[in-house]
Amino acid sequence: MQIPERIGRLILLITLVLWIVPLLLFPERLGTQVMRVSVWFVGLELLYYACVVLVSQRGMTAMSRFQAVLGSFVYRLALGIVFGLLVTVMFDMGWRAALTLGTFGYLPAVLLHIAAAPFALRPLFNEVTGQKEPRRAQVRPSLQRENLPAGMTSIAISKERGITSESLPIPPLEYDNRRHGGSASEQHPSGNQPELNGFDRATRYIGEHGSVFMAVVVDYEGLPLSSFKRGTLNPDDWAPLSLLFLDANRRVLDRTRLGAPDRLDLTLKDKRLMVARDQQYSLLVLAERLSDDTLSIRVSQAMEMIRRYMTERFAAKQDINAEKIHVSSAE
Repeated sequence: MQIPERIGRLILLITLVLWIVPLLLFPERLGTQVMRVSVWFVGLELLYYACVVLVSQRGMTAMSRFQAVLGSFVYRLALGIVFGLLVTVMFDMGWRAALTLGTFGYLPAVLLHIAAAPFALRPLFNEVTGQKEPRRAQVRPSLQRENLPAGMTSIAISKERGITSESLPIPPLEYDNRRHGGSASEQHPSGNQPELNGFDRATRYIGEHGSVFMAVVVDYEGLPLSSFKRGTLNPDDWAPLSLLFLDANRRVLDRTRLGAPDRLDLTLKDKRLMVARDQQYSLLVLAERLSDDTLSIRVSQAMEMIRRYMTERFAAKQDINAEKIHVSSAE
C-alpha cells in the first residue's frame, strides 16, 4: 500500500521527536534500571497495543487489528534499533550494547517508544480503514434572526465577513429552460445563455454563503429545477433524496398527529443537511457542520424569493390567458 505524502511526513516528524527526546536524556536513567528482555515484557507490550487499537480503531476487522498490533510492535523495534545506532555514533559505545539498550534495556527510551508507537501510526491506520481525522472547523459566532442589528440583512453580514459571490470560486452554472419552463423573455439578449430566473437566483444566493457545498431546487417529482455546487457533488443524485427525507419524516410525524414538516435541519458527522418545502417544490442545502445561523436565514429568504418568482410567473400566465380569451371572444 502506498502511504500518502501528507501521512508520511506526519509519521516522520513524530519519529524524529521519538529519537531526539531519549538522546537528550541519555545516559540518565531517571531512577530506572537497565532491563533485560523477557517474554512477559513483550506480552504486556503487545497487550497494550491491542487495547489501544481496540479502543481507537473500532472500524477495523479482526485481521486489520492484528496487523495494526504487529505493525506497532515492528515500528517500536525500528525506533529502538535506530536509537541504538545513534547512541553508538554519539557516545562511542559498542553497537551490540547500544542496540540492546535501545530495543529493551534503556527504559526511558523504551517506555516512550512503546507508549507513542500506536498513536504515531494512527493516521496510517485511519487511512487503511477509511476513517478521517476530525477536522477542526472554525467556530463561527451564533447569529439568530432576532439578534440581527437593525437595518442589516444576512447579505450585509456576509459581506462584512468577506463572504461574497465575487470572493468565492463559483463554477459556471448550466440551466435547462425546458425543465423549469423558461420563456423567450428570460433568454439572454444574445440568445446564447438564459438570464438567472427565480430558481437560479435563489440557489446562487445560498451559494454565496462560504459553508455551502450544494443547493438544489427540486420539483414535486424529484427533478432538479436549478442547482449550485462546489466540488464533485452531483445535484441530480441528491435531488430525489429531498422528497425521501420529507416523506420519511412525514410518516413518522403522522403517528403523532403533528403534520408534515416544513423544514428539516440535520446535523451529521461533518455535514449539515437542510431541506425546506413548499406546495410544489422543495429546497435541499448541504453545508459544513459548523455553519452559522445566517445560513438558516438565507434558506428562508431563498424560499421567499422562489415563492415571489412563482407568484409573478403564475400571474403573468393568467394575464396572457385572459388576453387570449378576450381576443378570441372579440373575433
